[in-house]
Amino acid sequence: MDNSIEIQAEQKKDTGFTLVELLIVIVILGILATVTVFAVRGITDQGQTSAC
Repeated sequence: MDNSIEIQAEQKKDTGFTLVELLIVIVILGILATVTVFAVRGITDQGQTSAC
């Protein structure tokens, strides 16, 4: 009986990502996307002012 519990515990460990891990990745990607958008906006604004 103890062996079946240990086998089930080992199988649960390798089932995939947890919800917390996925949320952390999504938050990091959102932060990177925001930084990228603001950086590109700044570059395009500088290009427009130098072109005028």
